[in-house]
Amino acid sequence: MLLNVTRFTEALDNARNSGLRTRYGNFIGGRFVDPVQGRYFTDHSPINGAKLADIARSSPEDIELALDAAHAAKKAWRHTSSTVRADLLIEVSDRIKQNLKLLAAVETMDNGKPIRETINADIPLAADHFRYFAGCLRAEEGSI
Repeated sequence: MLLNVTRFTEALDNARNSGLRTRYGNFIGGRFVDPVQGRYFTDHSPINGAKLADIARSSPEDIELALDAAHAAKKAWRHTSSTVRADLLIEVSDRIKQNLKLLAAVETMDNGKPIRETINADIPLAADHFRYFAGCLRAEEGSI
């Protein structure tokens, strides 16, 4: 077993105490919203079957809400400079790094991967991808 039951329970409690919720809606327009049809599914850890959280079971109506929010954001986003966009991606990378242990524990609980992989590869590489694309934005900003 990747984490013994006691350590798993402690890790889950620590994750919850760090602000993780027991229920997640859809993240639309900068906030979590309940699914239109009110349906959720329960995510269980493959490690021991423990309940991790209830997750929104989205419907076409939820997709339409997300598309509407994306179209509304596009108006402001198109006028956002490449420097500001890059800075935002770097901020995401920084936040991932600041929460490395928490994110790695949650990733391990969610998919059953060894913690050594999530803490040394998966999560650091996710942060690195945001930095990479921030660099792309600065390099390919569109002027001549």
